[in-house]
Amino acid sequence: KSHRYVKPEIKGGQEVFTLIRCSVCLGKPYLIEGNLRDGESMHGVVRCIDPAKHLDMVSENFQSASGHDSYFVKGQKSQVTVGKSVWNSEYIVYTPWQAHHAARRGPPAVAPRPFW
Repeated sequence: KSHRYVKPEIKGGQEVFTLIRCSVCLGKPYLIEGNLRDGESMHGVVRCIDPAKHLDMVSENFQSASGHDSYFVKGQKSQVTVGKSVWNSEYIVYTPWQAHHAARRGPPAVAPRPFW
């Protein structure tokens, strides 16, 4: 995820942002394009299920037998509908064994400035 999803802590008078960087095993992601039916759709989803009732359009048929275990949400860029779609593409995984801690390489990262 990006810095847009974190809130700063004030430490020593400076804003500090914390991110967790992971390697992710996607498995077989289900493609989500378009918009959510409303801004609260899918916010309570805790496992990879058929999202059709939450979406304004379906790109492919969801079949748990076919092994869908994550979502690929296609970014809408300039066509984004605030609260119902995403600007940048993102993957969503639900099981802890799909995410693995990624060791940091190189110099310490500098926290980006928030845009808000």
